[in-house]
Amino acid sequence: MSCTNIDKVRNHRSLTRMGYAIYQPFWHNLPHCNIFTCFTPDLLHQIHKGIFKDHFVKWCTMIMGTDEIDTRFKAMAAHPGLHHFKKGISFVSQWTGTEHKEMEKVIMGVLLGAVNLRVLTVAHHQLHTSKTLASLQASLDTFHAHKDIFIELECHDDFNFPKLHSMMHYVEAIKALGSADGYNSEAPEQLHIDFTKDMYWASNKHNYTEQMAMWLQHREAMWMCEGFCNWVVNSCADAFPTGIDGDNGDDSGDDGSNNELDKDVFTCVDDPPPSHSPSPEILSQTSYAIAKRAPFKNITIDRLASEFGTVDFRLALTTFIKANIPQANILPNQFDCFNLYKQLVITHPLNPYLGSQEATSRIRTTPRLEAKHRKPESPAHFDTAFVIEDPVEYRAEGGIQGDF
Repeated sequence: MSCTNIDKVRNHRSLTRMGYAIYQPFWHNLPHCNIFTCFTPDLLHQIHKGIFKDHFVKWCTMIMGTDEIDTRFKAMAAHPGLHHFKKGISFVSQWTGTEHKEMEKVIMGVLLGAVNLRVLTVAHHQLHTSKTLASLQASLDTFHAHKDIFIELECHDDFNFPKLHSMMHYVEAIKALGSADGYNSEAPEQLHIDFTKDMYWASNKHNYTEQMAMWLQHREAMWMCEGFCNWVVNSCADAFPTGIDGDNGDDSGDDGSNNELDKDVFTCVDDPPPSHSPSPEILSQTSYAIAKRAPFKNITIDRLASEFGTVDFRLALTTFIKANIPQANILPNQFDCFNLYKQLVITHPLNPYLGSQEATSRIRTTPRLEAKHRKPESPAHFDTAFVIEDPVEYRAEGGIQGDF
């Protein structure tokens, strides 16, 4: 008998004397059974909280120092859609999954691109192809090829922990079960808010357990009532397909026309029917939105140059009009005034790899505001935007080159 088997027997006997019973699992002798395929990737606890927060950020902090990490997070420029850690990250004692993902968005800039974290982003894709899976595997191979640096710098003794090992099976799991976002534990984590936090905040914070139970009981009663009302409405619709009054729903009076108009407006805005769904060409277009009222009205050309820094605005606008509206006879002059907006919200086309929701970007331009009363001085802020003038040429040349 080998030493390993002897140790197993000794451990088994010692556990038995302590009152523990060890049983063979039910799947031990089942043919064609691999129990490890039942363990699916968990992006929240394995990627965000496990590998990134509990290990990677800890290792980088040990290498660079807490003060340096905090300084770099504070120095990151603010941008719409990105969380600005203006006090650093060392002071936070309890993190959420959302904060972990916000850190992942800016960590590459904090570390000056020294570490490849592409595996954290590719693993979140809601749609995968052979190309994205190959990219995911290449990122994992790159990490494993250079991970020994953390041992050399005495950040960690070894890499034998389950959360890191589970990442080696992500590609096989996605091929067998679908994208990892489908079985992420982040979705049921939302129930902590619906059934715990909301109930607590609805109480008076004293003897809250009984109040939380009563609150949940009232909510369940409301849900049951809502389900019953929906059942009654659907039953009436099936029993009277042409309307309860038998008039086929065709009212010639003013009230009937107004109700029909309200119904059409509600249907088009909140619940569009399949026949009214936009075409793929419409979905692929980019739209923008601005405020209804301009915050800066009747701004002259001179003020545009002195207060807003747009010294070439008149020349740029003239060039744009000549190129796009050649039949225009009126060109901007020094006496014209313009209305200015603080931001422009751009809606990007749907990306099936990242989700079914449209992504938006904000381009902000705000002038310097002087100190007034208790409000401190606010510096001017102007975002930089990359504009694609010719989409066909942009795609032909390969887009923006480089690995971000």
